[in-house]
Amino acid sequence: MFKYSDNDMENFSLHDCRATSLTFGDSTLTFGFEEGFWYAKGTTMLSRDTGKGEVEFHTIYPDMHCNIYVDIFEWRTENEDDCVALRRNLPFEEFVKLMNSGMKIEFLKEYKGYQSYLYECDLFGCGKYGDIEATITISADSITYRWNDKE
Repeated sequence: MFKYSDNDMENFSLHDCRATSLTFGDSTLTFGFEEGFWYAKGTTMLSRDTGKGEVEFHTIYPDMHCNIYVDIFEWRTENEDDCVALRRNLPFEEFVKLMNSGMKIEFLKEYKGYQSYLYECDLFGCGKYGDIEATITISADSITYRWNDKE
């Protein structure tokens, strides 16, 4: 389906890219990007975007609930001068349901640790939640980026 594939996270950035789909199965979690993601060509960072693509995480645990954690931030105004952020876990089933009903994820920042990927995101089109800030943590051995050049 895709012409190109790469496993080196250093060659890519999801910054300001929007995932429009989510699929999972057989120890993989895959985000689809209709408009693609950024690809570093040689020493020129963010030189071009890829066009339609996908990012596949090769997850660690057989149970998908153990591989992805989504925390959302709810803002509450305590009084006219104070606003409090409450962090709440969004269950995996609810996250999948939101993705299947048209939610988009805009990736803002990305961090990599040992078998762990952390993303600061904005979630758009979340039904009753509206647009919300979130963090997504994924437990995975590696990532595969797949794409076609823009035509």
